[in-house]
Amino acid sequence: MTLLELNKLIDGKWAKDVEARKSVIKTATPEQFKTFRKYLAINDAYRDLITKTDSSTEFFESCPLLLSAVDEDVAEDLFYAMKLGFMYNDVPSRLVYYLQKAMRMAESPNLAISMLSGSEMKKYLRPGAIASDITVKQILTNLFGCEFKLLTTATRKVRFNDWYEVYVNNTDRVVLLPEDIAEAVDSREDLKNVNFKENVGVCVYDMPLRTFGNRLGITTDDYDLRGCI
Repeated sequence: MTLLELNKLIDGKWAKDVEARKSVIKTATPEQFKTFRKYLAINDAYRDLITKTDSSTEFFESCPLLLSAVDEDVAEDLFYAMKLGFMYNDVPSRLVYYLQKAMRMAESPNLAISMLSGSEMKKYLRPGAIASDITVKQILTNLFGCEFKLLTTATRKVRFNDWYEVYVNNTDRVVLLPEDIAEAVDSREDLKNVNFKENVGVCVYDMPLRTFGNRLGITTDDYDLRGCI
């Protein structure tokens, strides 16, 4: 699945032949989360272990008494809510945890999405997987604390803060551009011809973007040209 295909599902735009399933992923209640936090406070070893693993299975295998004390159907949700330190009503905490993890690795939303594992996201990317018609895009908007636009087949360049995100076609990645370079790549044809060339960098046709705006073309990251000299 390409980033552009993934973004379509993240925005809740399903194929016409995909039907919503009635069941949603079960999530814990705020009361269950509050009780679970009290259980963890009993033993320092619990709190220490929860910071050292990303696996709820591994955690509860090491802490069987905790598993016996909670509803097993929401044990995973409680684990990831605790990892986060918060929870959203009717939203799986595992999903929020991995979205936040990607967001912390990339300060730009489409770049963060490109870092998500398709296999990890698969069960959340179908209608009915999350209650109350909440989309992954809405969750990401909340985590970033602002609205943003998704890259799509029709929109291959979007602005975020004071830079632009542009889709790189042949590598299925995102390049971050300062305003002057982004404005020089504006037509639909140009954006369809943004590709990565080995030993050259990201180009539009055969022209390296790092040399736009009379730059020397010196950069430390081929996919982040915001500080390009």
